[in-house]
Amino acid sequence: AVVGAIQVYVPLEGIVDTEEEKARLDKEVAEAAAYVANLEGRLGNKEYVSNAPDAVVQSTKDELTKAQERVRMLEEELKRL
Repeated sequence: AVVGAIQVYVPLEGIVDTEEEKARLDKEVAEAAAYVANLEGRLGNKEYVSNAPDAVVQSTKDELTKAQERVRMLEEELKRL
C-alpha cells in the first residue's frame, strides 16, 4: 500500500484477488496521472504563473512533485503484482 511517503509490504498471495487489485491500482494510477496532467497544465499556463501569488505557484509545484511521486510508487506497486 502507498500511504504518503511510507510503503508497507504485505504478502497478498492467497488473500487478495490479484486481478481485482491490479484493476484497482490501474484506476488509481489513471486518477493520479490525470491530477499530474492538471497540475502541469496549470504550471504551463503563463497567465496562471504570472498572475498567481508566488506562494500559490510554489504550492502547485510542490503538489506536482508529490503527485508525480505517487504515480511512480503506484506504478511500482502494480509491477510487483
